[in-house]
Amino acid sequence: MKVLILAALAVLTPAATQACTLSDDDFKALAASPSHLMPSEFSTLTPARQNSVCDTRVFIKHVDARKGIINELGPYSTKYLTPAEFDRITAASNAYLERLIRARRR
Repeated sequence: MKVLILAALAVLTPAATQACTLSDDDFKALAASPSHLMPSEFSTLTPARQNSVCDTRVFIKHVDARKGIINELGPYSTKYLTPAEFDRITAASNAYLERLIRARRR
């Protein structure tokens, strides 16, 4: 039984702690964000912080790809967004919430 549990943990652990691959554009944005995160520093972050960076970069890409029209709120940290990216996420989130409120009033 212990062997089975250890095998399951070995399979799950790498996927859970594996960081995303950030592009040059991501690192340019991160350098301009409040974190001022550089490529060499990303690998030294804890897995939880790497996931926060990855989640943030995925969400801003989602917002941009959908031209600011989103149908759900995603995880992000303002620490890993440029001021312009933060403005785009805020506008998209506000528009989404306004649509939800209007839909509930009907």
